[in-house]
Amino acid sequence: MTSDVGVEAALVEAALVEEPAAEPVAARACADHPLAPTAHRLLAYGWLVWLVGSGGILLLAAVLEFRPPRTIVVPLLEFSLPETCTAQQMLGINCPGCGMTRSFVLAADGELARAWAMHPIGTLLFLLLVLQIPWRLWQGWQTVRGQPVWRTGQLEWRIGVALVAASFLWWALSFV
Repeated sequence: MTSDVGVEAALVEAALVEEPAAEPVAARACADHPLAPTAHRLLAYGWLVWLVGSGGILLLAAVLEFRPPRTIVVPLLEFSLPETCTAQQMLGINCPGCGMTRSFVLAADGELARAWAMHPIGTLLFLLLVLQIPWRLWQGWQTVRGQPVWRTGQLEWRIGVALVAASFLWWALSFV
């Protein structure tokens, strides 16, 4: 029976370079571990989750409409999203994410300067989601062909942490 340390090492190794679908590293290295097949499936199809999620968010941003000063509307239904977030309603101050939805909608309409003015980190995040589409399509193509795929999980986490930190910094500077 494999020790827990051996199982963790095999899962970490599997996360660094994805093997072709026919030879899953996680399942081969620790076949007796109950989570090994599930872990490999998540690694193999993570690109699809990212592709569908990114595409869905971008599509939603393209469908919604911004109406000054702060209103986001679903055009066909003429339904308005709430103009302020819970933090704004309860505390009376903007939160680090205030303006991000408006920024996404403006960026999807091609108004990058207005999107940047609304929330610069939201605009960067929007552009990163746009870049996800070709990147995840390439990952999917490689996976379907049984080719190894570059694992970018650590880089993605670092970018995510940097964007959250930048959003909090931008928010803090808005008080100055």
